[in-house]
Parts: sequence; C-alpha cells; structure tokens
Amino acid sequence: MLKKTYTSQSGQVAVIVLLIMVVLLTIGLSLATRTTQELFLSDQQAESSRVFNAAESGIEKALSDVQVGTGNLSVDNVDVAYSVQGSSVLETRVTEGMSVHLDLTGYTGDVTFEWAEEGSCGSRASLIAVIYYDDAGEIKSKSVPFGPACDSRLDNFADGLLLGGSPYYHRYTLSTTYPDTQVNHIPANTLFMRVKPVYADTDLLISGGISFPTQHHTISSTATYTGGNEERSIEVSRTLPAGPSYMDYALYSGGAITQNP
Repeated sequence: MLKKTYTSQSGQVAVIVLLIMVVLLTIGLSLATRTTQELFLSDQQAESSRVFNAAESGIEKALSDVQVGTGNLSVDNVDVAYSVQGSSVLETRVTEGMSVHLDLTGYTGDVTFEWAEEGSCGSRASLIAVIYYDDAGEIKSKSVPFGPACDSRLDNFADGLLLGGSPYYHRYTLSTTYPDTQVNHIPANTLFMRVKPVYADTDLLISGGISFPTQHHTISSTATYTGGNEERSIEVSRTLPAGPSYMDYALYSGGAITQNP
C-alpha cells in the first residue's frame, strides 16, 4: 500500500504572497498619503501667495493716494482691508550725506532732535538742519549745524545736550522763541526743513509740539480668504516726498527764478 505524504509548501507560498501584498499595500498607501499631502501643501502655498498678493494690492492702493483713513477692496475673491495712519514723530536711520525732509508749513513751535546710539562719542554723527522760509515773498534758507558736545572735531557746531543713551545720546532743540539776532532759531513763515547727518550714519528721532505736521505715514493691509481660512498682513512706512540729497545744494524758489543783469 502506498502512503501519501503532505508538505506545507502551499501554505508557505500563501504566507509569502500575503506578506508581499501587505508590503505593496503599505508602499501604495504611503505614496498616496505623500501625494495627497504634497497636493494639499501645493494648494495651500498657492492660496497663501494669492492672499499675500492681495494684501500687497491693498498697500499699493493706499500708496496711490495717501490719505489718513481706512479702505476696503476685493482682489481675486480675497477681502482686503487697509488703513493709513499719520504720525508727527519721525524716527528713522539716516545714512551720512542723505537728507530727511520735514514739513513745517504753518507750524510755529519748537523742533527737537534726538540722535546717536553709538557708545563711542567719536563715532557719533553731527547734524545740519537747512531751514527754508518765506521772507516777505522771498524764499530764503539758513543752516543750523549741531553735534555731540563730547567730540573733538573743532567744527564750531552747536553742542547738543548729552543724554543717557536710552536709546539716544544727544538732543538739540530748534526754537522759534529766540530773537531774530539768535542764529540757531526757526524763522517765521518756515516752509520746510532738511536734515543731513555728517561724519557718520545715525539713528534719528524728530518731534515737535502741538500742531506739528504729519511727517510720515504707516500703511497696513490685511487680506483674508474666508474660503480657506487664510490671512496675511503687511505694514510699511512712507516718509514725505522729497527731492534727492543733491538738491540741498540747488536753488529753491516758490515761483519763477529771475536772473538780474
């Protein structure tokens, strides 16, 4: 009589096939998940860029006609809200030889300058303020130079007050209350002023009293896409329009310039 013998090869094949299927399924699910994530991230990036571009459109709209207030617009189905705020305090960093422009039309108060954050007095800038004013219909200018009292430059600049360096080391005030015989004062009917640092770059804060005109604007824009719960905000500052620094060495006239023979 013949005896039949059985082996477990068929069972082993089934197990191997099952393992291969599990591995392939795992790889397939991993690739599908990764593809889905990449598509999601790509859509999110495109949406974020679209919302950011919409926020930039709000900035451009506000810059096209700078008026203090708020506004709204819609860009590519994205809601944009922008605002423009004016400030009479100007705080900025100025490169040596460049100029800051101040509007003083109708202003009759003092102007205060605080500047220099450098610890070493020898590395701190001095300032030259050039004031343009109307003298009985004739446009004139006068220069007022001032700088650190601790320097040794022997340039005959007026000395600024020494502060504690929190954050500025020096302060100087130009006043309208001095008599006309005082050199370092602001004349009547002043139109504008240009301030230039010399010897070094400097951080500078300029402020005035009551009714000091607006010296720069802060513009903010927020774009919101409610469909994707995406929001982007941008903020920029804009100083007053002004001519380039080389114009400090040119003639200025409120009207025509006539050359006398």
